[in-house]
Amino acid sequence: MKLTTKEIKKIIKEEMRKLLSEGSRMIMSFEDFGDGVYMPFTKDGKMLKTSTTSIAELIDTHFMPELLEALEQVSDTPKEAKKDLEKMRNNDLQKMLNETSLIGFPQFVELMKSLLPSFDVIRGNLQVADVGYTDIAVKLTDDGRNLLLDKENTDAEFDDDGDVEVYFGYGTDTEDLGPLLEREAERHENEYEYEGVYLAAYEEGESDYDGRDEPTTGILRVNKVLEDINNGTLTVRLELSDPPLFAVERNRDL
Repeated sequence: MKLTTKEIKKIIKEEMRKLLSEGSRMIMSFEDFGDGVYMPFTKDGKMLKTSTTSIAELIDTHFMPELLEALEQVSDTPKEAKKDLEKMRNNDLQKMLNETSLIGFPQFVELMKSLLPSFDVIRGNLQVADVGYTDIAVKLTDDGRNLLLDKENTDAEFDDDGDVEVYFGYGTDTEDLGPLLEREAERHENEYEYEGVYLAAYEEGESDYDGRDEPTTGILRVNKVLEDINNGTLTVRLELSDPPLFAVERNRDL
């Protein structure tokens, strides 16, 4: 079958997109803003912080005593137990997520879960703007490659399209939203029924003379946000909160 020029261009474009996403496949970014790096794991449901993305530091800081005890129980000899522990320790989280380490992220998670009931991958809420909040609960998959809705824990109310109304707070204008949503919000204010990439609607709040203030709100296209996180267009950065926040930002490598 002979391909048309249009079909060939479409195939080339799709292959280029795949190459870009493969080069930046990690859906998470890790930065130290002076208080450490938050790891995508929990111990008894609590966020874990380290100064680097070293697995050795993660284990030494949060799991060493109970992990040694668990390895002693499942290994034939203490020597083999120490060997298993060292194999896990000599890894880095970012290398595991990039699939350039001796032990991959899913293998590490599977092994840790089998040894320690207190260990789990992290769950939290989406944070799509620099202000406001959402009740959209999400969870990291055990392979570290995708972010999914955590339907058991969400308080968000989804409409028929899977979209959710989010609140950006009182006295908030478009400039407060941050780079991901600011431009879309500006266009919503100026264009009738404009539908953005991540916002299906936006309404800036107002203050009435009678004291009845209205908050700034938007309709977030949640499925599109998750789709672009999982294909590498967007990344998430963990922030301390209860529950933890998955702060969404554009992938800086694209």
